[in-house]
Amino acid sequence: MTGAPSVIDRLYLHLGLSLLLIGPVLAGPVGLRAQTVLLLQTSRLAGLRYYAGSLVWPDMKEGDVLDLRREADNPFDARAVEVYWHGYKLGYVPRANNADVARLLDHGAQLGGRIVSLSHTRRRQVLFEIDEMLSPGLPGQGSAGRQASQQVTSGKDAK
Repeated sequence: MTGAPSVIDRLYLHLGLSLLLIGPVLAGPVGLRAQTVLLLQTSRLAGLRYYAGSLVWPDMKEGDVLDLRREADNPFDARAVEVYWHGYKLGYVPRANNADVARLLDHGAQLGGRIVSLSHTRRRQVLFEIDEMLSPGLPGQGSAGRQASQQVTSGKDAK
């Protein structure tokens, strides 16, 4: 019987595709320590029109770095993750896609974002990627994120 893939099937497919995109990144001017960047997800920004989006829209461009901040005390969404561009709040990781990102941030993972595309239609939209920086072999850098990643992929959440 053919049907839409289940949530678990999509998660495994996304995880598999993400693992194909792992690549080394040089970090730090002294010592040039190798880091690995893991693409976690691509999402559309939620709430752009309610925050600083229209103010900073003319200055935003593809490739710009985004800052992700956990907002655990959000009264509407306990898993809320805010998205900032140069200190301006743009909105949130969509509620339907924020559970794993929130869990990783809660476990100390080093997550970052990057603008993939900007839709210049009447209803402006931002498509962005969320990456995790992993530093293998360096204690305290990325280890919490790796542990949280293992919990997310194994379906266990030890709190």
